[in-house]
Amino acid sequence: MDDPERRPRVFIHEDTLFRSASLSQIVEEAGCELAWEPEERDLYDALEEVLPPLDLIIFLLDSESRELLESLAKLRRRDWLASVPILAVSSLDRSQLDLWQLRALGVVGLIDSGAPAEHVRFRVGQAAWKAKEGRRFERAPCCIPVELNVDGDSLTAYAVSLSVGGLGLASPRAIEPNTLVHLRFALEEGEKPISISGRTVHLREVHRTGAQYEVGLFFLDLPDSLYTDIGFTVSRLLAAWDAVRNMDLDRPEGARSMRSIEPDRS
Repeated sequence: MDDPERRPRVFIHEDTLFRSASLSQIVEEAGCELAWEPEERDLYDALEEVLPPLDLIIFLLDSESRELLESLAKLRRRDWLASVPILAVSSLDRSQLDLWQLRALGVVGLIDSGAPAEHVRFRVGQAAWKAKEGRRFERAPCCIPVELNVDGDSLTAYAVSLSVGGLGLASPRAIEPNTLVHLRFALEEGEKPISISGRTVHLREVHRTGAQYEVGLFFLDLPDSLYTDIGFTVSRLLAAWDAVRNMDLDRPEGARSMRSIEPDRS
């Protein structure tokens, strides 16, 4: 059984620099433990000397990575490494990559080598803690109007998912990954709006009335007070959705309001 106090262990095949922060430094800042001091050697040979458990593998992917991908295929045949998620760091355009092959090898995400350090820290922490605990941040479905300021332009989008890590947005316009966004929204209807900064992680075009894009973003420098408030809101929303799913509509008590469902704050 996994130790709940254990930090996620992350293996880095080759260290690199992200705007004045090294990858190994970023991994430690994400609350993780380095499972290996990076060296220039074959990935498979290096992992032969790593003891379990391991929660994440990070490697650099370039145009000459055929041998590296062969090593990944080999290590997937080892029982305890078969399901460890992988992040790839690359400067290559996505059109130059065989995305299907990477997914088949267990690569769960690609990080651009020019990404800001805070973006990399979020991606590393999210992947490592999710592998260790199932998901680092609980995420609740919602429908919250959000005022956005992007490069001086204002627009309104709707949050369709909420966690203490960030938001999933239904947006009328595209917001490219790594874009700094200023957000203003109320956690509860009628409450005073809160203001937070965030950075976009992914963008996907959709065909939905009122929203053409799905945008994922993570919060930057979230104060402890807002972390607590957002966490409570997520718990309330999840409790409400669980109650609705388990509701017996044929019984009178099944018609109780979702607003009466409140988790314990203690």
